[in-house]
Order: sequence, then structure tokens, then C-alpha cells
Amino acid sequence: MSTEIAPKQAAFDNIRAFFLQHKDQLAMAAPKFMTPARLIRVALTAVSMTPRLMECTPASLMGALLQCAQLGLEPGILGQAYLVPFKNSRINRYEVQLIPGYKGLITLARRSGEISTIMAQVVYEKDKFAYKLGSNPDITHTPFDGDERGAITYFYAVAKLKDGGIQFDVLSKARVDAHRDRYSKAASDGPWKTDYDAMGLKTVLRRLCKLLPASVELHTAITLDEYAEAQLPQGLSVLAGEVPEEHNGDETVHPQPEEKQQGLKDKLKDRATKTIPAEAPKTIQPPSLVELDAILQAAKTRDGLMDEWKAWSNKYADLAEDIYSEGGARMNHRYKELPT
Repeated sequence: MSTEIAPKQAAFDNIRAFFLQHKDQLAMAAPKFMTPARLIRVALTAVSMTPRLMECTPASLMGALLQCAQLGLEPGILGQAYLVPFKNSRINRYEVQLIPGYKGLITLARRSGEISTIMAQVVYEKDKFAYKLGSNPDITHTPFDGDERGAITYFYAVAKLKDGGIQFDVLSKARVDAHRDRYSKAASDGPWKTDYDAMGLKTVLRRLCKLLPASVELHTAITLDEYAEAQLPQGLSVLAGEVPEEHNGDETVHPQPEEKQQGLKDKLKDRATKTIPAEAPKTIQPPSLVELDAILQAAKTRDGLMDEWKAWSNKYADLAEDIYSEGGARMNHRYKELPT
């Protein structure tokens, strides 16, 4: 075995041991249809396919897996959710973000108990497609019966409620691209380049889900996806607060004592109703946070808030990590207060 492969295998083995030592936590978080063993297997597959995950902070890795369990979504090849490493330049380390896929949003919408069917589709220029809004909304789509359907023109999502009602949303390709360019910091690479169709479907589906009777899990997934798209802190590490941050893949991570398990359960319960816990304001306010508070209070919409947050982040790019984290917590709290 080469000197390059050996450390990678050792790191992978440590990740496996790390997950197994926290199997009880996953069992508490997971729904009955998802076993911890299955969740660990698919997570290890994701790690093997994306080795950079082994370089992420253990708290964010474990937190992301616990959040998958709480949502009842499998990360990886099924397309329900993805574990994605991103470089946090403020602490100069990689952290894990949980990004729900459009299939995951569909799964969670169906589990709400209020929806009979839900789907999202891509429309191509040779398809027959029409929709109308108003007092009698309608949508029709007949795909072109041939090999070459032409370029993408629209994305749409439709849901039929159990009471017989129908909700749908339509976005032209131009509007999807405008959304990508405005909100995604990875517009020029990543899944927008490699999986454009899936990202377009998720964009329109996410908009539709905001109009539907939503479960706590669906609301949480939508919020996580919006934070990931803008590369805002998701706060996943709070779910694994007992996991040592200094673990670097070379140390043995010991399982938590039994008396600490209730603390995790409480965190998971809190996570279900408060996606990102906000921190209390500090007694001494730095000028940057005073300015941010004024911006947050003046914001009237989520879109406006996101624009102001990006401007503030760019202006204070050299802030200390603790002050920036405090600003992120306050922004997240205000974001949840504003209408969708």
C-alpha cells in the first residue's frame, strides 16, 4: 500500500468507528423505517465517493448525519440528500453542509399526509406546454416523442392535495438562471454545472412546497437548502455538541455516557421546531453588529434580507469568527420571522 493510500484508509476506518460509536444517537433521531446501520452504510458510501468529507469537522459531519436521520432522508446516490464539504475560510477548515435533493423534498411533502401526489418536470422546446393562472388555473404538458427534445424552456412542479385541490408553480429557464445568479455563491460550478436539470427542478419545487401544507421536516429541509445555497451557516454542529471538535481522524472518539443521551434528544426536538437556534445578543455591541441589527429590523422580505446580509458580509469580511457567527445567528433568527 502506498504512503498516499494508507493515511486515507486509516482516516476512513476512523470515520467508520466514529459513526459506530454514536450509533445510539442515530437510533434516537431516526424514524422507525430507517435503521442506524443502514444510515451509517450510506453515509460511508458518501464519504468514500467524496473523500474531502474526511477532512471536515467531526461535529458538522455527525450533525449532518443526525439531521438526515431526523428528516428521514438518506444521503447519497438516491438523490434524497447530499453531504457536501465546504471550506469555512474563517476557521480555515472544512465543514459539512446537508443539501436536500429535489427527490428528498418530494419525499417529505408526501409524508405530510396532506398531499396525494407531487411531481416536478422539465419542459423542452419541442414539447407541447401551456399553463394559465387566475380564477381557473391549469397546466398541460405533452413531451415530444423523439430523441431530441431541444433546449430547456421551463421547469414546473404540481401537487394534488387530498381534498382535491391542485397547486402548481412554473419557472422559465431564464427565471431559474436569474435565481441561481442572485442567490447561489456556486453559480459557476458545482451542481449548477454538473446537474443543472436537478437544480432547476429543486428550485421550482422548493417554491411550490412553501405553498403546501408543510410538516416540520419539510420546512426544515427547505430552510437548510436555502442556507446552503447562500453558503450561510446551517448550525448542524449543535446536534453533535458533545462530539469533541479536536478530533481529527487520528484519535479515538469515545461514546457519550448514557446520562448525556437525553441532552441530544432535547437538541433534536428543539431542532425540529427551531432550525437554527439564535444566540443571545452580547452585552457589548461591536459597531458591525449594531449596524447589522438595524439592517435586520429594516428588512421586510426574505429576499431583501438575503441581499442585505451578503452586502454586510462582504463589508465586514475580516471580522473575528465569534462576531461573524453571532451575526449569522441573528440573521437566521430574523429570517425565520419574515414571511416566505
